[in-house]
Amino acid sequence: MSDATPQEVTFLIIGAGFSGLGAAIRLTTAGYRDLVVLERAGEVGGTWRDNVYPGCRCDVPSNLYSYSFEAKADWRETFPSQPELWEYLQQIVRKYQLGSYLRFGHEVTSARWDIADRDGGRWLVTTGQGTFAAYGGATGRTYDISGDDRRFLMLKDGPRDAPEQSARARLVVIEGWLDQLRTRVPQR
Repeated sequence: MSDATPQEVTFLIIGAGFSGLGAAIRLTTAGYRDLVVLERAGEVGGTWRDNVYPGCRCDVPSNLYSYSFEAKADWRETFPSQPELWEYLQQIVRKYQLGSYLRFGHEVTSARWDIADRDGGRWLVTTGQGTFAAYGGATGRTYDISGDDRRFLMLKDGPRDAPEQSARARLVVIEGWLDQLRTRVPQR
């Protein structure tokens, strides 16, 4: 993939931590397959991959710190440790077969809204390994989600280890709009 020819996708998710993986799962289980999850590291896990200091654990009880659709009944501790949380996320990736959507080593260097695009606009996201265009342009159609026609770029507030690098972009949140999405974006 070269910078001159971005890889086009409908859904572009930045980060393969809890939020990014959850978004990918919700989309794939709803039937959407035209998505990519960009991850700067070489593995999934986000915070639970990166923080490995002695005693690292969640400060939220384990029964509350898992996906609602994938409850884990056999947590070893009330407040789960970093290794157990990371393993949970790795198991989720395997169970929901997310491997083909993940792009490791793709640190985002820029994200900009390209209004000059042929379909009225798209997100252009550049990584050290190439550029992605998020907008569904392959179909030649635009989509309207609750009156917002800005395609689907999903990211969190920025890396926890470098909050000053937070992206200045319009955020899309999965919860609350997936049902509207089903009626407005054709499944592939």
